Parts: sequence; structure tokens; C-alpha cells
Amino acid sequence: MAIENLSGVVISTIPIPDLINMIADELERRAAIRSAPPPDNPPPEPKRLYGYKAAAEHIGCTPQEIGKLRKSEKIRYYTLGTRYYFYAHELDSDLRGGKHRFGELRGKRKK
Repeated sequence: MAIENLSGVVISTIPIPDLINMIADELERRAAIRSAPPPDNPPPEPKRLYGYKAAAEHIGCTPQEIGKLRKSEKIRYYTLGTRYYFYAHELDSDLRGGKHRFGELRGKRKK
């Protein structure tokens, strides 16, 4: 039970030995958290694909198609100075919807 007086000082009715034990327990808990080993498998760094050629090789199309997809904003891209780069996992998720199936004939062309 804590009582606060007008000056903002909190007066507690906890016995001093119990207060010492509470502080010691908290310090032990914090020390255990700090000394815990790091996770065995940290998450992998996202793979960056620099340029249209690398992105095209990743998904199996031409660099020109990557340019068209970028300009039509169907894939996410980033710039580093004047160069474009893409994240492999973002390309995969952007193209997963089935809208772009590279290597298949589309339209009225005969197989």
C-alpha cells in the first residue's frame, strides 16, 4: 500500500527486507534477459537485385519486361543514385498474383 503526500513523495508500508528482495528479484530478471543468447538463426538479409538484368534473371524474363513492369508500377523498385534495385522477395510477391506468367503465350497467338 502506498500513500502519496502533498510534496509528491511516496510513502510505502512495505517492510525493508521485502523491498530488498523485490529489488534483487528485478535485478536478477534483467540480468537474465541481458545474458540470454542471441537467436540461433537471425532473419536473413533481404536479397537485393541491382539493375534490370539481375531482376530479369530472378523471375525469368527480359530486362525490357522489367522496365515495362516498373514503369506501369506493377512491381516495387528503389533507386540508389541513378540505378534501380529490387528486392527478390518483393518481386516474387508482386508477381505471384498470376497476372504475369513469363514464358507462356498470351492473347490469340497459336501455340
